[in-house]
Amino acid sequence: ILPALAAKLEGERNAFYSCSFTSLQDTLWDNRGRHYFKYCYIQGAADFIFGDGQSIYEKSVINFTFGANGPRLDGTITAQKRMTNESPTRFVFKECVITSVSGKAELGRAYGPFAKVIIANFSLLDVVRPEGWNAWNYVGNE
Repeated sequence: ILPALAAKLEGERNAFYSCSFTSLQDTLWDNRGRHYFKYCYIQGAADFIFGDGQSIYEKSVINFTFGANGPRLDGTITAQKRMTNESPTRFVFKECVITSVSGKAELGRAYGPFAKVIIANFSLLDVVRPEGWNAWNYVGNE
């Protein structure tokens, strides 16, 4: 799988309403800054929302697509890269829905030692793997 960015965010206070971000791996690079997403559609398969941004995703659809056009494999939705415990960065998902055409996904994996992803009032459906989170290279910081 090769990364195919749909967007790279590095600005401050970017807001997206009713926007669509579609790719396979590394769809949305929420790299740095504060961002707000509402009524958006974000599609991908492997770490498709990733980076070190301080972002809120509200009432959006997160569509997991790994295996839609090939082998049915599991994947990961987020890869948050918070590097220090003092950092204010995190991904917050509020009142979102995960959908899928195939496969199952973890909610996220640690891309940094202090990765933080908050899920609130979320429809998890049958797409999410039971373990939910992968500490990856940062076991012990869960």
